[in-house]
Amino acid sequence: LFFKQPVPAIDNEGNPVYIVITYEAITTADKTFLGGGRAEHNVNENLTLGITGISEEQSPTNYTLLGGDIKYKMGNNFSLQGEVGHSSHITGDGLAYKFETNVSPADVLSLKGYYRKVEEGFFNITQSGGKQELGTEKYGTSGIYSPFASTKFSAEYYKAKQNFLSGNATINSLEGTIEQKISDNINGVLRIEDITYDAYSKDTLQNNIDAHSTLASARVNYALDKKITVGAEREQNLGTNQ
Repeated sequence: LFFKQPVPAIDNEGNPVYIVITYEAITTADKTFLGGGRAEHNVNENLTLGITGISEEQSPTNYTLLGGDIKYKMGNNFSLQGEVGHSSHITGDGLAYKFETNVSPADVLSLKGYYRKVEEGFFNITQSGGKQELGTEKYGTSGIYSPFASTKFSAEYYKAKQNFLSGNATINSLEGTIEQKISDNINGVLRIEDITYDAYSKDTLQNNIDAHSTLASARVNYALDKKITVGAEREQNLGTNQ
């Protein structure tokens, strides 16, 4: 695998980024069953309910994952979504759930809030790198304001906590972005993100990692035609913590 640029450790929302390679192999191992299903029902034009179940034969106990979800929408101004899952595995049992709401009081303004928690005992066999999410609690809010067709303001705040056997880690992130269309062919983006990271350190000389980063980035895109766009971007660390 060759990458044209370094792969970031986290995405714009602070979630870890993974490089996943999937392959199949023929082995002499015993065959086991794997099955699942999903049912979804539209109660009315606003409310939808769903259930999902998966089971895989394993030794000494089978793996099961059961979940339910709900979606409620009231026009284009309000929506509520919720999802909960329970897993049973040889390593133990656990829950994971998330609730998210979207509110649009005006055509030029949209707001979002969410809460998510993944217990340490939860296990999703299809989630690559899932151990990084175990024992986490995350909540946040964001908003988008577009006063003009050529201008958009957005902001987001989230707080994430993770429990480790050796200690806890806490991330606070506040981000603001301005997108401006300068002309038919040129648009620019300015973003500032402030993150604090407080976690237990395995270094015996440093009990805690207390990092603070303020990062600014500016990007300009120029569309040469419908198929070719060129851009220039600069990122700058505004803080003293390198």
